[in-house]
Amino acid sequence: MESFSISVLLTKDEYCSSEAHRLPSLGWGIPVGLFLMLCGVTVWVLQMGAAVTWAFLIIGVTAALFDSMILPVLTRGVVGARFDRERREAWHLTFTADDVTVQSGRVCGTFPYTLLTNAEETVHYFNLDFGAEVSLCVPRRVLAPWQVSALQGLLERR
Repeated sequence: MESFSISVLLTKDEYCSSEAHRLPSLGWGIPVGLFLMLCGVTVWVLQMGAAVTWAFLIIGVTAALFDSMILPVLTRGVVGARFDRERREAWHLTFTADDVTVQSGRVCGTFPYTLLTNAEETVHYFNLDFGAEVSLCVPRRVLAPWQVSALQGLLERR
């Protein structure tokens, strides 16, 4: 891989998308939601009360939509507020064949790719995590096509 350097200052939308994408999916929403909706239908069939039926159905639909719709909206709101509160600094990143060097006002260091705990590519950015301490979001908008290919090769080697 040919070494290259870039400077990155994330926009609010990129920061929020990256952080929302990092959030793990709970995975319980759809099964619990379907179970609660089934309970609601059972209560309706047994004619145990319309209020109880509607309560089960509404809570079931909310639980089923939680992972895919509700949690991302809540996360973007919280992360967007954090972005507005904190002063963002530009990151200067230098990618080489063996490591990435990070320089900013708060972080300065060289991180070998062997320390990558998570690396993923999305349509708009690359997420590179070095433990819980350093999380890099590299937007595609700052990369040349050959740099995108180099980072994809890095992810494949990993």
